[in-house]
Amino acid sequence: MDVKVIASLSARRFATYEKAARGDQVRAGALYIWNARIAASFFLPLQCAEVCCRNRVAAGIAECFGPAWWDDPTFRSHLNNKTATKLDAEVGRLTGQNQQLDGDQIIASLSFGFWVHMLTGAYNAPIWSRQLRKQFPSLPPEVNREQLLKQANTALKLRNRISHHEPVFGLNLQAQHHEVLKLINWMCPATHGWLQPHLTFDQVYSERP
Repeated sequence: MDVKVIASLSARRFATYEKAARGDQVRAGALYIWNARIAASFFLPLQCAEVCCRNRVAAGIAECFGPAWWDDPTFRSHLNNKTATKLDAEVGRLTGQNQQLDGDQIIASLSFGFWVHMLTGAYNAPIWSRQLRKQFPSLPPEVNREQLLKQANTALKLRNRISHHEPVFGLNLQAQHHEVLKLINWMCPATHGWLQPHLTFDQVYSERP
């Protein structure tokens, strides 16, 4: 393994892979490449999970607080300071770009973390006590809001780990992939079925060095 490459990646970062490869730098380099490839195989399902989640959560909010929910005083009264600050920052950024605010822009600009947070218990009474089954009609009868939140959090944590280029080879990746797909199926079985022929995880997983 070229020492210049190791220095470029940083010795500390590469050491994680070298340790997993028991000191074999060539195998460590191959593991590094495989880690990036397996992470890439999650991109499509994680993208669908995030987009589907934010759209369904936003629809539930809009049903309760109107199409301009982000500006509704009653909705804002339910937000904690951190969440309100995130919302204000995105509204301010879009406004500063002289963009006309609409729901699609707001929905796309807010982070996955924001939308997952909106599934927490703080919003059960004002939103999900009435909207959970309406916005998530394919949710199994035995699955409640807390379980949906847990599933979404699993996808969020993996998404953030991959987005920050962190090692994932030490995770139970088969289970993680299954959990992401299960979340999608809970939200939209049609999307889950549509994805199947385009998934690359199994092929890449089988090629682990």
